[in-house]
Amino acid sequence: MEQNINSKGIETDSLYQLPTNKFRQKHSPNSNIKLFTCPNYCDRDNVIITDIDKGMYIVLLCEKCNCSWSVCYNCRHQQKHFITPLQLQRHMYNICQNKASNAPITSRSTPRKKMKFTNDNKFNERPMVFQLHTFEKLKFFGREQNTMYYFYEQLNQGPHYLVGRSQYKLQNIAFLLDDDEVFCHFRLAYMFLSMNSKQCNIQRKILQYFQHNVPTSFHHRRWGCSLPLDQATVRRLYTEGKNSILNHLPHPSILKIDGHSYVPISEIIQDCLANNNPICDLMKCSKIFKQNNVRFIWESKEVTTLINNIQSDEDTTNDETMHLMMLRWSDDFEPNNIKKNKGNSIWTFTVTIVGNETNQNYENNTYIVSIGSKESDHSEIEARFLNDIHRINDYENQRFYVASSKKIVKVKIHLIACVADLPERYDTCNISRGNGNFTTRWGYSSHVQVLQKHLRSCEQCFKASIKKIHQSDFSVNENCNRCLNWNFDNTNHSFHNIDVPRFHPIVTGKIQTRKIHFQDLITSCIVAELKLISRQWTANQVTSYLSCKGIKMSLINKIITNSDLLYELNPVDDLKTLDPKSHKLLSENNITHFAKDHKPTILPPVWYKPYSMEKWIDAPMHLLFLGVVKKTNSIIDKWSTLFSKQKTLMKSFYPMLPCIYNMKLEWCKIIPLCPNMTFGGYVSENWSAVARLFCWMYQTIPDILSTDIIEFSDPNKPLRNWTGDEMRKWLILHGLKRTGTLAELRIRIEKAKKDHPGGLPSIIPKYKCPPDIIRNTIVSMYQMISRLMQGTCSSEMIKETNAYIHLFLNCFASWTHYLTDANKKPIWVSSYSMLNLLNLPKVMEMYGPLRNFWEGTTMGEGIIKRVKANYNRMHPNWYMTLTERTLQMRSLHQILMKIERMENQPQSNKEKDEDVDKKTASFREKSKNYHVYTDFTCLQQAFDNGQPISIIIDKQMTIYAVVCNDIVYEIKTRRLVEEVYGLYYYEFSLANERSNVVLENLDIFDFGLLLPRLTGSANFEEMSMKKIYTAITTEWNQIDQNRSFNLSSFKFKGNVTDLYT
Repeated sequence: MEQNINSKGIETDSLYQLPTNKFRQKHSPNSNIKLFTCPNYCDRDNVIITDIDKGMYIVLLCEKCNCSWSVCYNCRHQQKHFITPLQLQRHMYNICQNKASNAPITSRSTPRKKMKFTNDNKFNERPMVFQLHTFEKLKFFGREQNTMYYFYEQLNQGPHYLVGRSQYKLQNIAFLLDDDEVFCHFRLAYMFLSMNSKQCNIQRKILQYFQHNVPTSFHHRRWGCSLPLDQATVRRLYTEGKNSILNHLPHPSILKIDGHSYVPISEIIQDCLANNNPICDLMKCSKIFKQNNVRFIWESKEVTTLINNIQSDEDTTNDETMHLMMLRWSDDFEPNNIKKNKGNSIWTFTVTIVGNETNQNYENNTYIVSIGSKESDHSEIEARFLNDIHRINDYENQRFYVASSKKIVKVKIHLIACVADLPERYDTCNISRGNGNFTTRWGYSSHVQVLQKHLRSCEQCFKASIKKIHQSDFSVNENCNRCLNWNFDNTNHSFHNIDVPRFHPIVTGKIQTRKIHFQDLITSCIVAELKLISRQWTANQVTSYLSCKGIKMSLINKIITNSDLLYELNPVDDLKTLDPKSHKLLSENNITHFAKDHKPTILPPVWYKPYSMEKWIDAPMHLLFLGVVKKTNSIIDKWSTLFSKQKTLMKSFYPMLPCIYNMKLEWCKIIPLCPNMTFGGYVSENWSAVARLFCWMYQTIPDILSTDIIEFSDPNKPLRNWTGDEMRKWLILHGLKRTGTLAELRIRIEKAKKDHPGGLPSIIPKYKCPPDIIRNTIVSMYQMISRLMQGTCSSEMIKETNAYIHLFLNCFASWTHYLTDANKKPIWVSSYSMLNLLNLPKVMEMYGPLRNFWEGTTMGEGIIKRVKANYNRMHPNWYMTLTERTLQMRSLHQILMKIERMENQPQSNKEKDEDVDKKTASFREKSKNYHVYTDFTCLQQAFDNGQPISIIIDKQMTIYAVVCNDIVYEIKTRRLVEEVYGLYYYEFSLANERSNVVLENLDIFDFGLLLPRLTGSANFEEMSMKKIYTAITTEWNQIDQNRSFNLSSFKFKGNVTDLYT
C-alpha cells in the first residue's frame, strides 16, 4: 500500500495506527492531555485518529459513543474539545494565526487598529479603492453594519462579509469563503425568512439528510460553513442572532417620531448610490427642451428648465456634485385585505430616486420614508422630511459614496413631483376635499355649484368642437359669451364672478375663481389669525374667508383655537412695545390689539419650498381607471338596470373574458366577472384592462338597451283591467312609488291623473335617454384615455388630448343630464374626478407622459404588497417593526438579485455576456405581451370559434400569432365589414402553413388582441361573428379603415341640438 508523506516527511498512514497518548508525546507534546480523551468520558482505548492535516489539526473519534472532535496541532492554547469545525477555524484564525494560511486580513480582535491585506495576488489584482477609515467618516451610511457591508462590497464581497460574520462571528474573513457556499447560505436565509414554521421544519430535515450523507472531509474544510440543522441554528445564523445575516443586512436607519417610523432621506440616498442602482444625474442630461418628443421625466419642460438653472450655477463651482430627482408618494391601506375601514389603516410614505433611461422607475430605487396610523397627525414627519431636503442641499460638507464611479461626491436632491390620489392630496395639503363648495377641481378655488350652469359647453361650442375634431383642429374656444367651455383660467369672464358668501369679511364686490398657491394660503392664514387676535374679525368671518381660499376645516378650527388662547393669555394694546418687523406687519393689516408673545399656528410643512401646488399632480391610475372608467361603468350598470337588462348586457361578453384572462397578458390583466355578473374584486390593473376593452364590451348596447323596447303609452284598456306589472311599470316611468297592493297601486295612479288635469305626469327623462349619447360617451372616453396614456408627448398631442377631454366631458354631461334629478348635483360635479381631467394637459406639458407617474408600480401602490407581506399584527411599536422588516427583506432581495447577476455573468466573457443578457432580458420582457398557443390546432379552434386571439404586429402591419417552439402563423386582413362603437371590424383569415419568419428576428411594431364582433347573444357558440374581428394594441392603438394601427379619431353620432332641448 502506498504511504502518504506529509510536508515534514512524516508517514501519515503510520500515524493513524499510533495510540493517542504516544502520538501526543511524539508529535504534539504541547497539546493538553485531556484533549486526547473522549469528552463524554469514555475509555481512552476507544479513541482513534481519523484525520491529520499536515501539522494543522488532528481529528479524533470515540468508537464507543461515535463522538468526533478536533485538536489544534501541537498547540498549548487549546483548552477544550472542538466539537464543530467552526470552533477550530475560529481558534486558528484568532490565536494560531501562523497556521491560518491565505488569510488576507488580520482579525479586528488583534491589537492592530486598521485592517491590512497580505501580498496574495488574488487580492492585489483588485485593491480596495477606499480604506475603512475613509468609510467611517461618511456619516450618511448611518448604521455601522452599512459601513462594513459597503466597504467589502467595493470588491463584490458584501455577501461574503455577512456570511462570514454569521458563521464565525468574524468580520474580516470575507475573502476566505467560497462564492458558491456564500450564495447558498443567502438563499437559505431568504427561504427561512419567507417560510412558515412547518415549511422551515421540512427544510431543516432535508438539510439534515445531506449533512449525514456527505463525506467527512466536507465537514472539516478550511473556512467551510455549517448547515442549519435545528431551529436554534437557524435563528443564530439567519434570523435573530447578534451576528445573523438579517441583523447585519445593509439598510438605512429607522427613527421613531410622533407615533411614526421615519427613515432619513440622506441615508436613503446613500443606500441607493452605494448599491449601484441606476440613477439619473441631471448634470449629464441635455438642457435642450424638445417639445415634440418628450419620453422621460428629464426631457420635460419643467426639468429641462431646472437643468439649465443647475448647470449655470455649477459653472462657478469646482466640486463634483450629483443632482438627483426624487418623486414622493403616500397613501393609506387596510393591512388585513378588507374593504371596510376597521380603524387599522396604515399610512405609508415613500420616495423614488428617478433612474436612468432603461430603468426610469427601477423598483429598488423606491424606499419607505415613514409608516404610521392613518388617523395620526403626519405633520412632524412632513416637517422632518422637508428639513432633511434642505439640510442635504444647503450643507456644504456633506459627502456620499457612489459605487458606480467609486467616488465620494456632493449630492443635491430635487423634488420633482408628488403623486397621490385625490383624498390623500387634499388631506396632506390641508385643502378641503372635492365635495367642498370651493375645491371641486384640484388646484382651483371656485364655487362649482354656482358655476355649473355655465361651466359646461354651450350648444354652439359643442358643435364647433366636434367639427374641429373631424377636421383635426384641436383648438378650444376660450372666449365664449354664453358659456365657460370648461375653462377655469379665464378669470375675467363675468361667469367667474360670484357673490360674496355669508359672513365673509369682504361685504362688497365679487369673489373670482383663481388658482390656489401655497404662498397665498400662508399669507391668508397669517392675516386671518392676526385679525382674529385683534378682534377685528369674528370666528365666522375667519371661517368664511379661509373656506373661500380652499383651506381644510380642521386647520381653520386650529387657527381659531390658537387665536382665542393667545388673546386670553397676554393682550397688548401698545404696539410700540413690539419689534419693528411685527409692528410693520400689524400696521399693514390695521391691527391695534395683539398678543406680545404670539406664536402663530404651525402651518402645513408641504406649503413651503421645494413644494408647490403644481408639484402635486393627479395620479393617472386613480384618476382615469379607478375614477373615470369605474364611474362610467357603474352608470352603465345602473342605467341598464332601469330596463332590467343588466345581466343580459353582461352575458353578451362575459364568457369571452376568461379567454383573455387565460392568456396572462401583462398589458391586459382582465379577470372574469363575479358569478352575479358584477365587477366585484376588480383593482386598478383590472380597470385598466376594462378601459382597453370598453368599446368592445359594450358594443351591443344599441341592440339590448334600445329605448324602442319600452312602451311609453298607457295600456289600451280601462285602469281596472291593468295587471300588476303594467301598473308598476307606469309608476316607475313617472317617478312614483311602486310598492303596495294592487288596490293601492290603482289608487295611486288615479290620484296622479287627477293631479294633472292638463295631461299625464311627464315620463322621467332617464328612460328616454337615446343610446347614441351613451355610444358617444364610451367612444370619447376610450379615445381620451388612449391619448393620455401615450409613451411620448408633443405640443400637438397635448392640444389634441385637451380637445378630447373637453369632448368627453360634454358627452358625459349630456348623458348624465338624463339620469340626474333637477334638484341634485350633476354627476360630473359630485364625482369630482371628472373635473380633474382638465388638469392633465398641464401635467403633460410640465412633466411629460403620464406613464412616467403610473402609481401602480413599486413607485406607488406596488409597495403596499411588500409592506403587507411583512405585516403581522398591531402592537405598541408595530410601525417600527414593520418598517425594519420591510427594509430588511428589501435588502435581502436586492442582494439575491446581485448574486443572480454574478452567477450568470462570468468574468472571462463579460462584454459578450452583457450583450446576450440584455437581448435575453429584452425578449423575456416582450414575451409577457403575447400568448403562445400550444399548437396550431388550438389556434385554429380559437379562431374558428370567434374567440379573442393574441397577436404580434410587425412594422409592415402584418399580423402574426405564435404557437409552441416560436413558430408564427400569419393572420391576413381581408375586407372591412363595419364600424361599431369606434372600432373597425374586418374579415380575417388564418394561414394554414407556418410563416418563414423567425420570431426572434421579427421586427415588432406592437402586440395586440383580435377581438370578435359580438352579436348580443348569451349563447357562447352564437356570441360572436366568425372570422370578424377588430384589433387593439398595447400602445392604445387600433386598426383603422386603412388597415393601419393608429389612434382612432372621433365620429359623433346623433344630433347635438337634442342634447340641449
